[in-house]
Amino acid sequence: MDRLIEEYKDILNSDALSSDKYWALRKKIYENYKSPGVLARDVSRSNMFIILLGLLRDEAITMDDLDEFSDELKEDIKQYINEKAEKSAFSFSLLFYQPILLMLSKNQLSLNIKSMEQN
Repeated sequence: MDRLIEEYKDILNSDALSSDKYWALRKKIYENYKSPGVLARDVSRSNMFIILLGLLRDEAITMDDLDEFSDELKEDIKQYINEKAEKSAFSFSLLFYQPILLMLSKNQLSLNIKSMEQN
């Protein structure tokens, strides 16, 4: 939060027009409003996992910052992150190879149609 306050101060202390300062500050606050660091006011056991994942994603904290948490929680977070990375890699590979697979399936289909026409 201190970092955000400093960013807001920089906007307000800039040499820009007052209206430009206002709109820049409004935009910055709106962007930050969605950040887990800002939303983490209601920390409870039930939403702690999601908040920690968001803070890690936003690089507000690192895994080293979780040293005092239970080994079970740290392992769950690592497992979730690894699964997410694997799914992302799988999704990327699907996106990458999908046009090739589509092209191959169309070619195979056209080959089958041609062979049927010849018979």
